[in-house]
Amino acid sequence: MNGVLEIFQRSTQIRDPEWLDLLESIAIQGALVIDNAESFQNLQRTYSELANVCDSTIEGWARAIDLKIQEADGHGLRVSELTVRLAEKFDIPVEQLLSVRRGALLHDIGKIGIPDRILWKPDRLSEEEWTLMREHPKYAERLLAPIEFLHSAMDIPKFHHERWDGRGYPYGLSGTDIPLPARLFSIVDVWDSLQARRPFRQAWSPADAVQYLQKESGSQFDPDAVHAFLGILQEPEQ
Repeated sequence: MNGVLEIFQRSTQIRDPEWLDLLESIAIQGALVIDNAESFQNLQRTYSELANVCDSTIEGWARAIDLKIQEADGHGLRVSELTVRLAEKFDIPVEQLLSVRRGALLHDIGKIGIPDRILWKPDRLSEEEWTLMREHPKYAERLLAPIEFLHSAMDIPKFHHERWDGRGYPYGLSGTDIPLPARLFSIVDVWDSLQARRPFRQAWSPADAVQYLQKESGSQFDPDAVHAFLGILQEPEQ
């Protein structure tokens, strides 16, 4: 039972059956409205819980990818949060920021398809090995394409190695033909990665990483995005 419909009147009156039928109809319609509202709330709650489970799973994938490619601890989470902050500077709609975050977390998922001998090589890659490595954005597309709810997050895994000057990979896109989330993410990714130690080089200092972004602005990176990101780095710690 969803409730009780009570009718009060000041004087005693005899109501005919049609009037009672009307009251019954109103009560039934009211009960249906309450049922529908409760069902909608339950559906929203279920969807929210499902979304939380999906995002927790994606974060788990990001940590697994970091382990797989021996990336700096927490790289995926760090770059996803910074990329969302940068996306907010470009007025990307709030409803799209979740896709930006998911794409950033999954940016290197395509490296699952790269042989370990290449991923874990302690020296610089040969040209043949680089040819294989450059395939990982395409592998990401193949992995994520069957998952419908991740289609909107595909831009970063698929395009984050494209360059502003068109000399990136795997598609050779340039300028604004590169989706905005990928242009933003590539800056954050390079900045964070340069500060991690690699078998073939020492970690760069934050100042050196910033200098590299400035040098590559307008060639590797979208200059407006570099300017906005450097502004974020100057903001007080949150």
